[in-house]
Amino acid sequence: MAERRKHKRVVFYAEADYGYQGKISDISADGAFIDTLTPLPVKSPISLKFTLPGGKKLTLKAVVTNTMHNIGMGVEFLNMKDEDKNALLDLIKKSE
Repeated sequence: MAERRKHKRVVFYAEADYGYQGKISDISADGAFIDTLTPLPVKSPISLKFTLPGGKKLTLKAVVTNTMHNIGMGVEFLNMKDEDKNALLDLIKKSE
C-alpha cells in the first residue's frame, strides 16, 4: 500500500478535545490520529483542542479523513496559522 502522507508523523500523546474526549497518539505538520472508541464519520469537521509540551495550547480546525471502528480516527488540519504550524514543525523536529 502506498504511503499517502505528505509529512512525517511522530509519536505524540496528548488529551484531545473535539466536542468529545480522546487522545492524540501521533501527529504531523498536517494531521493527527485520535484514539477514541467512537470516531466521527469521514468528512466530519471538528475543532481540535490540545496542549503541546511546554504548555502552548492549540485549537485547530480539522476534518476526519479516516476512521477505525472502536480504535480512532485520522484528521487533517485545515487553514492553520503560521505560528501553529511552526509549533508543530518544532515538536516534530525535536521528536526525531
